[in-house]
Amino acid sequence: MEMLWRLFGDVLPLTLFALPVVIVLACALAALRRRRGAWRLIVADVLVMMAALPVAYLVFVPVGGGERTSVSLIPGADLFGAYDEITVWRLVGNLFLLMPLGMIAPLRWRWLRSMKRVALSSACVAVGIELGQWLLPVGRVVAFDDALLNFTGATLGAAVTWAWWRDRAPARHMEV
Repeated sequence: MEMLWRLFGDVLPLTLFALPVVIVLACALAALRRRRGAWRLIVADVLVMMAALPVAYLVFVPVGGGERTSVSLIPGADLFGAYDEITVWRLVGNLFLLMPLGMIAPLRWRWLRSMKRVALSSACVAVGIELGQWLLPVGRVVAFDDALLNFTGATLGAAVTWAWWRDRAPARHMEV
């Protein structure tokens, strides 16, 4: 548990702090959108914002004392290598990082109502995360396996909820 807190501990207070801010923003959006059914769209907006916070934190917040970003582009190096507690938590964290976006984004954006589009979008986001970590001096590990796990998590999240969101996405006239 101590290792989990050391790896992801800052994300939890950030999320708790952001929740009231996001709820206030959602209420402001609801006041601006006085259309029938707008609350469903706003709830999707809030959920997407809350799911994007950990991603933004992991891309933009530096770790360590000015360490250089390391790069591991060998497929399977982390997945099939030696496991210690840090590696296991990092792999699990990467698997679950984009899962909420895969579950929620099709509710928010009608054009994501196909598994192919969710898979393509999640692959682009996963590569974008790793690219951002490589370009910015944040001292994080840029790894092929991280992108693969992010993509897999988002796609699994979409697959698990597909039967639910395929019929419940907001109507076209509600898209912004």
